[in-house]
Amino acid sequence: MASLVVFITLGATVALAVGILVTSFRLDWRIAFWFGAAIAIVGAIVRTNLRETPDFIDAKRRIKKTVAQTGIDSNRLKSSPIWSKKINKPTAIAFFFIHCGAPLWFYIVYIYCGNMLKTHLITVLFK
Repeated sequence: MASLVVFITLGATVALAVGILVTSFRLDWRIAFWFGAAIAIVGAIVRTNLRETPDFIDAKRRIKKTVAQTGIDSNRLKSSPIWSKKINKPTAIAFFFIHCGAPLWFYIVYIYCGNMLKTHLITVLFK
């Protein structure tokens, strides 16, 4: 959990730095698309060339062996209450909107307020 918070903070900081660099050179959205395209290409190449780790292959083999030894039908797991239980839609929608709040506030604080302060503060100070 702590690493998740660290990576969220690191990602937000990098996004802020990229935003500042891009807007200072008046390249706006073009850099963001090129940056995203480069990440997508590298990710696609890496993903197609990676093999599964020996530990993961061994774990899959052990799970298959254990299931075969116990005689448990794998279809039985699909009819488990975890998979067949209905989702409470209002709770799921509320959960979705709660998690949408963080990016919204990030945009308001770092992007909108930064631009607002830059434009309005300069006009107020240098009238």
